[in-house]
Amino acid sequence: MIKREALNDVIHTRVATLRSNPNLDNKEMSFTFVSTENAGKRYDWDKGAYYEEVLAPEGASFSNLSTFFKDHLRDTTNAIGKIVNTRVEDGEIRGEVIFGSGLVAKEIEDKYREEILTDVSIGYKINKYEVKERDNDIDLVTVTDYDIFEVSAVGLGFDNGAQKREEGTQDMTKEQRIAELEAMKQRSKEQEIELTKARDDLSVEVDAMKLENKRLRAEAKEGKRVRDIEKTGALYGADTDLIKRMVEDKEATVNTLNEEILKARVNETPAAEVEINGIPEEGKMREEIVDSLSSRMGSTVDLKDNVFAQATLIEMAARTLGINPMKKMLVAERAMTTSEFPILLLSSGNRTLEDEFAKQVSTWKEWAQQGELRDFRPVDVARVSSAGGMLDPISENGELKEISRFEDQRTWQLQSYGNKAFLTREVFINDDLGVFGDIPADFAERAANRESNNIYDILTGTGIGASFVMNDGLPIFHTDHGNLGSTAFSSTALVAAKLEMRRQTALNGDLLNITPDYLIVAPELEEAAIVLLASPASIADAKNNQVVNTQYKSLKLIVDPRLKDPEEWYLLTGSKTIKAGYLAGAGRAPKIQINNHSILGVEYEAVFDFTQTAVDYRGMYKGK
Repeated sequence: MIKREALNDVIHTRVATLRSNPNLDNKEMSFTFVSTENAGKRYDWDKGAYYEEVLAPEGASFSNLSTFFKDHLRDTTNAIGKIVNTRVEDGEIRGEVIFGSGLVAKEIEDKYREEILTDVSIGYKINKYEVKERDNDIDLVTVTDYDIFEVSAVGLGFDNGAQKREEGTQDMTKEQRIAELEAMKQRSKEQEIELTKARDDLSVEVDAMKLENKRLRAEAKEGKRVRDIEKTGALYGADTDLIKRMVEDKEATVNTLNEEILKARVNETPAAEVEINGIPEEGKMREEIVDSLSSRMGSTVDLKDNVFAQATLIEMAARTLGINPMKKMLVAERAMTTSEFPILLLSSGNRTLEDEFAKQVSTWKEWAQQGELRDFRPVDVARVSSAGGMLDPISENGELKEISRFEDQRTWQLQSYGNKAFLTREVFINDDLGVFGDIPADFAERAANRESNNIYDILTGTGIGASFVMNDGLPIFHTDHGNLGSTAFSSTALVAAKLEMRRQTALNGDLLNITPDYLIVAPELEEAAIVLLASPASIADAKNNQVVNTQYKSLKLIVDPRLKDPEEWYLLTGSKTIKAGYLAGAGRAPKIQINNHSILGVEYEAVFDFTQTAVDYRGMYKGK
């Protein structure tokens, strides 16, 4: 049974409706506040259960009902109309509303007259009620005595589950407040249990989806494996029993099938010795094949007395494999799937790569320094803190002062770069070695471009060098470093720049007296730089050749198009500026390696391990 105190003296709200179409000519607008069928479903927070509430129209008291509000905030700013002639009529509580003349009141009145709004909400306080418990249904609560004290505009229809609206905390007893908080706490626990269950259910669904996706991926992978085996087997006329066996063997791949095909054909084909102007011994044979391949790829090699000088790829491979060269398809299959001949091609490719790499024009190698790193771990590049200083006096007891080398450091680390290319069996059969020769040449050009771009990015502060900073958090060229000018290229600008470099100091304050060795300019400044550096007489006074040009042959000129700014120029010393690093033992050049080989061809990779850093900003100066 619901307690009487749970509902008494508590304010409730519910929605009433416009009784009839509004009369556009009548200032009054009629509403039904409580209808004959006003049952509504509510929730009792004290019992934690729903009940059905019915208001008895004859039990209402509305003597204090006089103001129509904009909403349930009953203050003067929300009052928008007057309620008149409230009465019980035909078993309903009805009344009329006369809207005020204010802007808000007129807006709401217009919405009612245009039937945009149709409902109003009443606020009432329960004094007495009766409870009827019903089988298989919620309790029925009939309110027999209540005070209607408020009517306000509302935009939505009656909400059966609307919460009760309290008339301030003073209307609720301490016991009621405690009961409400306990009910809220219980509801929170129940919601947490429901949320946990929902999460568990979702987790189960997600796990099931993952398993299903895994199964589908496995099916797709297996389907591709079977299709590839059947396609390759049909292409090379493999025995149907062999194909079936490969399909049934879940561990078998196309490479497994290729090996089985080759084994079968080798057993069918007797080996034949190949003679090409005589047969050298095995070690010499491989050396001559590599020389011949390298020559055909573009390297300069002496082929005098080389018996493979005019041999085709098929003939070379057949000799190394001991197969009749007339069986081109068999030679090609064996050459592609065994490691012997691809390794010979690899040796020739690396020789060509080194030759082509050495031919690349890399202007930075004239002025930057190079070094090697043992592995890929970060390495500190230490600089002597007192560079440019003097030897210290030896104390009377013979003690020498140690030079500090770790106050200023740069950290660098190798980065791997690379690409891959594929040598197909068609190229091999067609004896088109020029195609393969293009691969190392392209690799060499790409590696050289990577070197140059990285080095000049560090110098110009663009590309990968855009975020590069020295140990002090500043870029290489900065006014605080005393190595950033703002003057266009000229003899006067060079004099000022050289003076700044001579005035540079070490970390301990000692003067370094630095003199530049190189002038680096953009292509647009090349002619002006040549004129300035190559003329014995001053170009400032062409009529007087007795005026000496102080810049004559004072600097080595470097021109590189990677300097994008047409007015960009730099002065650099020959050491301790920008440094390139290579993996030790790699020959400071890219290398080609075999990544994969199958009956369809051989995949080659070019790998280049390279890095760069700025060692010291004091040996560098940037003009405009």
